[in-house]
Amino acid sequence: ILAKIPLGLLNYTKGIVVGLTSDVPSHNINEIIDACILVIKNDYKISAKKMMKVLKGPCHRLYTNSAIIKDDEVWQEILETGNGKVVSCIRWEDHLDDHKIKITGIPMGTSISATINMIVKVDSVFKIVNSYEDFSKYDIDIDITFKKKASRADIWKFIKRMVQNTKANIYYRNNMCFQKEEHEKTIEGAICDVAQI
Repeated sequence: ILAKIPLGLLNYTKGIVVGLTSDVPSHNINEIIDACILVIKNDYKISAKKMMKVLKGPCHRLYTNSAIIKDDEVWQEILETGNGKVVSCIRWEDHLDDHKIKITGIPMGTSISATINMIVKVDSVFKIVNSYEDFSKYDIDIDITFKKKASRADIWKFIKRMVQNTKANIYYRNNMCFQKEEHEKTIEGAICDVAQI
């Protein structure tokens, strides 16, 4: 069965044209379909608050464990205006008793190899990493083992540097400039454009 859904919201979309830019993080396919159904059932008139109940926010379509930091007020603003900021960041588990951390999520728009390069770059300053291994198959699974002489404080400094001073946090400035003229440049507009076809 062929179906029409707003692909611009499913796949990370970024582009520049004379005077216009688009920067739209990817969204969950099930949430987008539910939002299309909601818009149709409400005769193409729906509030951002109602839309928020089914469309929870951007998600990393490849690595579902990526952390998305999103404030509800900001998300409502993005739904209403098409503009706003979300943060995609690295996620890890603490195994410091074993001198390890396990990276379980990476930001949207980055890769496992970029994350490993980030680990190497941060360790060039601290020199406390004993080894790192990538066990990722379906989910992100990168183990970092620290040298036994590394104190807990040193490891936390390493993590802090990794998160603050590298691409472990990626800020996405939503700019929804890709819909047809009949609707405003909002997520609701993108869904309405497709739902009316």
